Amino acid sequence: MVARGSTRQRRTAYGNAFVPRLKRHSPKQPFPTASGRSLLAATREPFGSLPVEHKDKQKVKGRTLSAVVSESQQDDLFRVDGSMILTFSRPSHDVTAYIKQKGRYPAKVGRISDVYKCVLEKPGEPGAVVAVKAHRAGFNDANAIQECGKKLKGEVYIWIRLDHPNVLKLCGIANGFGPLPALVSPWMENGDLTEYLEGPGRNISREGRISILVKVGEALHYIHSAPHHVVHGNLTGFNILIDNEGQPLISNFELSCILEEYNTTSYFKSHRLGSIQWAAPELLEEPPKFSIESDVYSYGCTMLHALSGQVPYTELRDIRIPYAKLNGSPPLRPTDHPIEDSHWELIGHCLDAIPSRRPKLPDVLALLRI
Repeated sequence: MVARGSTRQRRTAYGNAFVPRLKRHSPKQPFPTASGRSLLAATREPFGSLPVEHKDKQKVKGRTLSAVVSESQQDDLFRVDGSMILTFSRPSHDVTAYIKQKGRYPAKVGRISDVYKCVLEKPGEPGAVVAVKAHRAGFNDANAIQECGKKLKGEVYIWIRLDHPNVLKLCGIANGFGPLPALVSPWMENGDLTEYLEGPGRNISREGRISILVKVGEALHYIHSAPHHVVHGNLTGFNILIDNEGQPLISNFELSCILEEYNTTSYFKSHRLGSIQWAAPELLEEPPKFSIESDVYSYGCTMLHALSGQVPYTELRDIRIPYAKLNGSPPLRPTDHPIEDSHWELIGHCLDAIPSRRPKLPDVLALLRI
Protein backbone atom coordinates (compact mmCIF):
# COMPACT_ATOMS: atom_id res chain seq x y z
CA MET A 1 0.00 0.00 0.00
CA VAL A 2 1.29 3.42 -0.89
CA ALA A 3 1.79 5.67 2.11
CA ARG A 4 -0.29 8.82 2.16
CA GLY A 5 1.69 12.01 1.63
CA SER A 6 1.19 15.32 3.34
CA THR A 7 -1.55 17.69 2.28
CA ARG A 8 1.03 19.87 0.49
CA GLN A 9 2.45 16.85 -1.38
CA ARG A 10 -1.03 15.82 -2.48
CA ARG A 11 -1.85 19.34 -3.65
CA THR A 12 1.38 19.47 -5.65
CA ALA A 13 0.66 16.11 -7.22
CA TYR A 14 -2.90 17.13 -8.07
CA GLY A 15 -1.83 20.37 -9.68
CA ASN A 16 0.99 18.86 -11.74
CA ALA A 17 -1.22 16.06 -13.00
CA PHE A 18 -3.71 18.42 -14.61
CA VAL A 19 -1.57 21.36 -15.77
CA PRO A 20 -1.08 19.97 -19.31
CA ARG A 21 -4.77 19.27 -19.74
CA LEU A 22 -6.88 21.56 -17.65
CA LYS A 23 -7.02 25.22 -16.83
CA ARG A 24 -6.65 25.39 -13.08
CA HIS A 25 -8.99 27.54 -11.05
CA SER A 26 -9.38 28.48 -7.43
CA PRO A 27 -12.05 26.62 -5.47
CA LYS A 28 -13.39 30.03 -4.52
CA GLN A 29 -14.00 30.98 -8.15
CA PRO A 30 -16.87 29.67 -10.29
CA PHE A 31 -16.03 26.75 -12.52
CA PRO A 32 -15.89 27.52 -16.26
CA THR A 33 -19.22 28.33 -17.89
CA ALA A 34 -21.02 25.99 -20.22
CA SER A 35 -20.70 28.30 -23.23
CA GLY A 36 -18.90 26.73 -26.16
CA ARG A 37 -19.15 23.28 -24.63
CA SER A 38 -17.90 20.52 -26.90
CA LEU A 39 -18.65 16.88 -26.20
CA LEU A 40 -16.85 13.82 -27.52
CA ALA A 41 -19.59 11.35 -28.29
CA ALA A 42 -19.50 8.24 -26.16
CA THR A 43 -19.08 5.06 -28.13
CA ARG A 44 -19.85 1.51 -27.35
CA GLU A 45 -18.06 -0.87 -29.70
CA PRO A 46 -19.09 -4.48 -30.42
CA PHE A 47 -18.47 -6.84 -27.54
CA GLY A 48 -15.36 -8.98 -27.85
CA SER A 49 -17.28 -12.23 -27.41
CA LEU A 50 -19.94 -11.33 -29.97
CA PRO A 51 -18.51 -11.47 -33.53
CA VAL A 52 -19.77 -8.51 -35.54
CA GLU A 53 -18.69 -7.85 -39.09
CA HIS A 54 -19.55 -4.74 -41.07
CA LYS A 55 -18.28 -3.65 -44.46
CA ASP A 56 -17.57 -0.18 -43.14
CA LYS A 57 -16.32 -0.48 -39.56
CA GLN A 58 -15.62 3.24 -39.37
CA LYS A 59 -19.34 3.89 -39.67
CA VAL A 60 -20.10 1.38 -36.96
CA LYS A 61 -17.55 2.94 -34.63
CA GLY A 62 -19.06 5.95 -32.93
CA ARG A 63 -22.59 4.62 -33.04
CA THR A 64 -24.33 3.27 -29.99
CA LEU A 65 -24.57 -0.50 -29.91
CA SER A 66 -27.31 -1.99 -27.80
CA ALA A 67 -28.00 -5.64 -27.18
CA VAL A 68 -31.69 -6.27 -27.82
CA VAL A 69 -33.59 -9.47 -27.28
CA SER A 70 -34.54 -11.10 -30.57
CA GLU A 71 -37.74 -13.09 -30.68
CA SER A 72 -36.54 -14.84 -33.84
CA GLN A 73 -33.99 -17.65 -33.97
CA GLN A 74 -31.77 -15.80 -36.43
CA ASP A 75 -29.06 -13.36 -35.34
CA ASP A 76 -29.21 -10.06 -37.16
CA LEU A 77 -27.58 -6.64 -37.36
CA PHE A 78 -29.84 -3.81 -38.42
CA ARG A 79 -30.28 -0.08 -38.04
CA VAL A 80 -33.05 1.69 -36.15
CA ASP A 81 -33.20 5.50 -36.18
CA GLY A 82 -29.56 5.73 -37.20
CA SER A 83 -28.26 3.43 -34.45
CA MET A 84 -26.72 0.04 -34.88
CA ILE A 85 -28.74 -2.57 -32.98
CA LEU A 86 -27.40 -6.04 -32.29
CA THR A 87 -30.03 -8.74 -31.92
CA PHE A 88 -29.45 -12.34 -30.98
CA SER A 89 -31.30 -15.35 -29.66
CA ARG A 90 -30.44 -16.43 -26.11
CA PRO A 91 -32.00 -17.30 -22.73
CA SER A 92 -33.96 -14.42 -21.23
CA HIS A 93 -32.68 -14.87 -17.63
CA ASP A 94 -36.32 -14.68 -16.53
CA VAL A 95 -36.58 -15.78 -12.88
CA THR A 96 -40.25 -14.85 -12.41
CA ALA A 97 -41.22 -18.44 -11.58
CA TYR A 98 -38.71 -18.56 -8.71
CA ILE A 99 -39.67 -15.30 -6.99
CA LYS A 100 -41.73 -15.32 -3.80
CA GLN A 101 -42.96 -11.92 -2.71
CA LYS A 102 -42.59 -11.23 1.04
CA GLY A 103 -45.20 -8.49 1.14
CA ARG A 104 -47.93 -6.97 -0.96
CA TYR A 105 -46.41 -3.50 -0.96
CA PRO A 106 -42.93 -2.34 -1.97
CA ALA A 107 -40.29 -2.09 0.75
CA LYS A 108 -39.02 1.13 -0.78
CA VAL A 109 -40.73 3.68 -3.01
CA GLY A 110 -38.52 5.92 -5.12
CA ARG A 111 -39.13 8.69 -7.62
CA ILE A 112 -38.93 6.38 -10.64
CA SER A 113 -39.15 2.86 -9.23
CA ASP A 114 -40.50 0.61 -6.50
CA VAL A 115 -38.34 -1.98 -4.72
CA TYR A 116 -39.92 -5.18 -3.41
CA LYS A 117 -38.22 -7.43 -0.86
CA CYS A 118 -38.60 -11.00 -2.11
CA VAL A 119 -37.06 -14.46 -1.90
CA LEU A 120 -35.42 -16.14 -4.89
CA GLU A 121 -35.79 -19.93 -4.72
CA LYS A 122 -34.16 -21.56 -7.73
CA PRO A 123 -34.08 -25.37 -7.94
CA GLY A 124 -30.95 -26.81 -6.35
CA GLU A 125 -29.92 -23.49 -4.78
CA PRO A 126 -30.51 -22.10 -1.28
CA GLY A 127 -33.14 -19.40 -1.00
CA ALA A 128 -31.81 -15.85 -1.12
CA VAL A 129 -33.37 -12.54 -0.11
CA VAL A 130 -33.44 -10.31 -3.19
CA ALA A 131 -34.53 -6.86 -4.23
CA VAL A 132 -36.93 -6.70 -7.16
CA LYS A 133 -36.73 -3.22 -8.64
CA ALA A 134 -39.68 -2.26 -10.83
CA HIS A 135 -39.18 0.88 -12.93
CA ARG A 136 -42.18 2.99 -13.79
CA ALA A 137 -42.43 3.58 -17.53
CA GLY A 138 -43.33 7.28 -17.44
CA PHE A 139 -45.13 6.85 -20.78
CA ASN A 140 -48.30 5.05 -21.88
CA ASP A 141 -47.69 4.05 -25.49
CA ALA A 142 -47.98 0.25 -25.71
CA ASN A 143 -45.52 -0.07 -28.59
CA ALA A 144 -42.99 2.13 -26.81
CA ILE A 145 -43.32 0.06 -23.63
CA GLN A 146 -42.76 -3.12 -25.62
CA GLU A 147 -39.69 -1.74 -27.38
CA CYS A 148 -38.34 -0.29 -24.15
CA GLY A 149 -38.83 -3.64 -22.45
CA LYS A 150 -36.84 -5.39 -25.18
CA LYS A 151 -33.97 -2.95 -24.81
CA LEU A 152 -34.01 -3.29 -21.05
CA LYS A 153 -33.75 -7.07 -21.42
CA GLY A 154 -30.79 -6.58 -23.74
CA GLU A 155 -29.01 -4.36 -21.24
CA VAL A 156 -29.72 -6.95 -18.56
CA TYR A 157 -27.81 -9.45 -20.70
CA ILE A 158 -24.84 -7.07 -20.77
CA TRP A 159 -25.07 -6.39 -17.03
CA ILE A 160 -25.35 -10.06 -16.08
CA ARG A 161 -22.05 -10.77 -17.88
CA LEU A 162 -20.10 -8.16 -15.92
CA ASP A 163 -17.77 -9.52 -13.27
CA HIS A 164 -16.28 -7.02 -10.82
CA PRO A 165 -16.31 -7.05 -7.00
CA ASN A 166 -17.87 -3.57 -6.94
CA VAL A 167 -20.52 -4.08 -9.62
CA LEU A 168 -23.85 -5.27 -8.25
CA LYS A 169 -24.59 -8.87 -9.22
CA LEU A 170 -27.75 -9.18 -11.30
CA CYS A 171 -29.75 -12.37 -10.77
CA GLY A 172 -32.13 -11.81 -13.69
CA ILE A 173 -35.47 -10.21 -14.48
CA ALA A 174 -39.00 -10.77 -13.21
CA ASN A 175 -42.35 -9.90 -14.74
CA GLY A 176 -45.58 -8.91 -13.04
CA PHE A 177 -44.25 -6.04 -10.93
CA GLY A 178 -45.02 -3.30 -13.46
CA PRO A 179 -45.22 -2.56 -17.19
CA LEU A 180 -41.46 -3.08 -17.65
CA PRO A 181 -39.29 -6.05 -16.65
CA ALA A 182 -38.14 -5.75 -13.03
CA LEU A 183 -34.50 -6.24 -12.05
CA VAL A 184 -33.61 -8.90 -9.49
CA SER A 185 -30.47 -8.48 -7.39
CA PRO A 186 -29.25 -9.39 -3.87
CA TRP A 187 -30.92 -7.43 -1.08
CA MET A 188 -28.60 -4.88 0.55
CA GLU A 189 -29.56 -4.22 4.17
CA ASN A 190 -27.39 -1.08 4.33
CA GLY A 191 -29.30 0.43 1.42
CA ASP A 192 -27.68 2.96 -0.89
CA LEU A 193 -24.78 5.33 -0.28
CA THR A 194 -27.07 8.20 0.73
CA GLU A 195 -28.81 6.06 3.37
CA TYR A 196 -25.50 4.62 4.54
CA LEU A 197 -23.86 8.02 5.07
CA GLU A 198 -26.91 9.21 6.99
CA GLY A 199 -27.07 6.04 9.09
CA PRO A 200 -24.53 3.32 9.93
CA GLY A 201 -21.73 4.98 7.95
CA ARG A 202 -22.13 8.55 9.17
CA ASN A 203 -19.05 8.28 11.42
CA ILE A 204 -16.86 6.48 8.90
CA SER A 205 -13.28 7.80 8.74
CA ARG A 206 -11.88 9.87 5.89
CA GLU A 207 -9.79 6.87 4.84
CA GLY A 208 -12.94 4.73 4.76
CA ARG A 209 -14.70 7.29 2.58
CA ILE A 210 -11.77 7.44 0.18
CA SER A 211 -11.76 3.63 0.04
CA ILE A 212 -15.42 3.71 -1.03
CA LEU A 213 -14.62 6.29 -3.72
CA VAL A 214 -11.67 4.33 -5.08
CA LYS A 215 -13.75 1.15 -5.34
CA VAL A 216 -16.62 2.98 -7.03
CA GLY A 217 -14.14 4.56 -9.45
CA GLU A 218 -12.53 1.21 -10.23
CA ALA A 219 -15.94 -0.31 -10.99
CA LEU A 220 -16.85 2.66 -13.17
CA HIS A 221 -13.56 2.39 -15.08
CA TYR A 222 -14.20 -1.35 -15.51
CA ILE A 223 -17.54 -0.84 -17.25
CA HIS A 224 -16.08 1.99 -19.37
CA SER A 225 -13.25 -0.22 -20.62
CA ALA A 226 -13.07 -2.92 -23.30
CA PRO A 227 -14.83 -5.13 -24.03
CA HIS A 228 -17.84 -3.56 -22.27
CA HIS A 229 -17.73 0.13 -23.26
CA VAL A 230 -20.73 0.86 -21.05
CA VAL A 231 -21.62 4.39 -19.96
CA HIS A 232 -23.36 4.38 -16.59
CA GLY A 233 -25.51 7.41 -17.35
CA ASN A 234 -26.91 7.94 -13.86
CA LEU A 235 -24.24 7.56 -11.17
CA THR A 236 -25.76 8.94 -7.97
CA GLY A 237 -25.80 8.20 -4.27
CA PHE A 238 -28.98 6.21 -4.91
CA ASN A 239 -27.32 3.89 -7.46
CA ILE A 240 -24.37 2.95 -5.26
CA LEU A 241 -25.42 0.22 -2.84
CA ILE A 242 -23.52 -0.79 0.30
CA ASP A 243 -23.24 -4.46 1.26
CA ASN A 244 -23.07 -5.91 4.77
CA GLU A 245 -19.31 -5.39 4.92
CA GLY A 246 -19.55 -1.73 3.91
CA GLN A 247 -18.34 -2.37 0.36
CA PRO A 248 -19.86 -0.25 -2.45
CA LEU A 249 -21.60 -1.76 -5.48
CA ILE A 250 -22.61 0.31 -8.51
CA SER A 251 -25.92 -0.51 -10.16
CA ASN A 252 -28.53 0.61 -12.69
CA PHE A 253 -26.12 1.68 -15.42
CA GLU A 254 -27.48 2.18 -18.96
CA LEU A 255 -31.07 1.56 -17.89
CA SER A 256 -31.70 5.23 -17.21
CA CYS A 257 -30.41 6.09 -20.70
CA ILE A 258 -32.98 3.74 -22.23
CA LEU A 259 -35.84 5.15 -20.16
CA GLU A 260 -34.81 8.64 -21.24
CA GLU A 261 -34.95 7.61 -24.91
CA TYR A 262 -38.66 6.79 -24.63
CA ASN A 263 -39.60 9.66 -22.33
CA THR A 264 -40.97 12.63 -24.26
CA THR A 265 -40.51 15.10 -21.40
CA SER A 266 -37.30 16.96 -20.65
CA TYR A 267 -34.56 15.61 -18.41
CA PHE A 268 -35.55 17.89 -15.54
CA LYS A 269 -39.31 17.31 -15.80
CA SER A 270 -38.99 13.53 -16.05
CA HIS A 271 -37.72 10.86 -13.67
CA ARG A 272 -34.36 12.61 -13.48
CA LEU A 273 -35.63 15.01 -10.83
CA GLY A 274 -34.10 12.92 -8.06
CA SER A 275 -30.76 12.69 -9.87
CA ILE A 276 -30.32 16.33 -10.83
CA GLN A 277 -27.69 16.97 -8.13
CA TRP A 278 -25.29 14.49 -9.79
CA ALA A 279 -26.15 15.23 -13.45
CA ALA A 280 -23.60 16.81 -15.79
CA PRO A 281 -24.69 20.07 -17.48
CA GLU A 282 -24.79 18.42 -20.93
CA LEU A 283 -27.44 16.01 -19.63
CA LEU A 284 -29.73 18.98 -19.06
CA GLU A 285 -29.72 19.82 -22.77
CA GLU A 286 -32.03 18.28 -25.35
CA PRO A 287 -31.20 15.61 -26.18
CA PRO A 288 -29.03 14.70 -23.18
CA LYS A 289 -25.49 13.67 -24.17
CA PHE A 290 -24.42 10.63 -22.18
CA SER A 291 -20.69 9.93 -22.23
CA ILE A 292 -17.73 8.78 -20.19
CA GLU A 293 -17.13 12.47 -19.48
CA SER A 294 -20.63 12.88 -18.04
CA ASP A 295 -19.89 9.89 -15.79
CA VAL A 296 -16.71 11.62 -14.59
CA TYR A 297 -18.79 14.69 -13.66
CA SER A 298 -21.17 12.48 -11.67
CA TYR A 299 -18.19 10.81 -10.03
CA GLY A 300 -16.96 14.24 -8.92
CA CYS A 301 -20.35 14.85 -7.31
CA THR A 302 -20.07 11.44 -5.65
CA MET A 303 -16.67 12.49 -4.26
CA LEU A 304 -18.25 15.57 -2.68
CA HIS A 305 -21.08 13.45 -1.30
CA ALA A 306 -18.89 10.67 0.13
CA LEU A 307 -16.26 12.95 1.67
CA SER A 308 -18.72 15.33 3.32
CA GLY A 309 -21.88 13.27 3.72
CA GLN A 310 -23.67 16.15 2.00
CA VAL A 311 -25.56 15.82 -1.29
CA PRO A 312 -24.25 18.24 -3.96
CA TYR A 313 -26.17 21.52 -4.31
CA THR A 314 -28.03 20.90 -1.06
CA GLU A 315 -28.10 24.68 -0.61
CA LEU A 316 -30.45 25.02 -3.61
CA ARG A 317 -33.99 23.87 -4.28
CA ASP A 318 -34.20 21.23 -7.02
CA ILE A 319 -35.83 23.69 -9.40
CA ARG A 320 -32.81 26.04 -9.19
CA ILE A 321 -30.11 23.41 -9.71
CA PRO A 322 -30.33 23.11 -13.54
CA TYR A 323 -29.88 26.86 -13.94
CA ALA A 324 -26.88 26.84 -11.63
CA LYS A 325 -25.26 24.02 -13.58
CA LEU A 326 -25.92 25.53 -17.00
CA ASN A 327 -24.46 28.82 -15.77
CA GLY A 328 -21.31 27.06 -14.56
CA SER A 329 -21.96 27.67 -10.86
CA PRO A 330 -20.36 24.99 -8.64
CA PRO A 331 -21.93 23.59 -5.48
CA LEU A 332 -20.92 25.26 -2.24
CA ARG A 333 -18.02 23.77 -0.37
CA PRO A 334 -19.36 21.89 2.68
CA THR A 335 -18.43 23.28 6.09
CA ASP A 336 -19.97 20.77 8.50
CA HIS A 337 -17.57 18.06 7.27
CA PRO A 338 -14.67 19.96 5.69
CA ILE A 339 -13.06 18.60 2.53
CA GLU A 340 -9.29 18.94 2.14
CA ASP A 341 -8.10 21.55 -0.36
CA SER A 342 -6.48 18.89 -2.55
CA HIS A 343 -9.69 16.87 -2.74
CA TRP A 344 -11.81 19.96 -3.35
CA GLU A 345 -9.54 20.95 -6.23
CA LEU A 346 -9.87 17.47 -7.74
CA ILE A 347 -13.65 17.68 -7.42
CA GLY A 348 -13.53 21.02 -9.24
CA HIS A 349 -11.70 19.44 -12.19
CA CYS A 350 -14.28 16.65 -12.43
CA LEU A 351 -17.09 19.24 -12.35
CA ASP A 352 -15.64 21.31 -15.18
CA ALA A 353 -18.51 22.54 -17.36
CA ILE A 354 -16.60 21.59 -20.52
CA PRO A 355 -16.64 17.79 -20.85
CA SER A 356 -13.35 17.46 -22.75
CA ARG A 357 -11.49 19.25 -19.95
CA ARG A 358 -12.52 16.80 -17.27
CA PRO A 359 -9.76 14.43 -16.12
CA LYS A 360 -9.54 10.79 -17.08
CA LEU A 361 -10.86 8.46 -14.41
CA PRO A 362 -7.57 6.52 -13.97
CA ASP A 363 -5.81 9.84 -13.25
CA VAL A 364 -8.42 10.72 -10.63
CA LEU A 365 -8.04 7.32 -8.97
CA ALA A 366 -4.24 7.60 -8.94
CA LEU A 367 -4.49 10.92 -7.09
CA LEU A 368 -7.06 9.62 -4.62
CA ARG A 369 -4.69 6.79 -3.73
CA ILE A 370 -1.84 9.17 -2.78
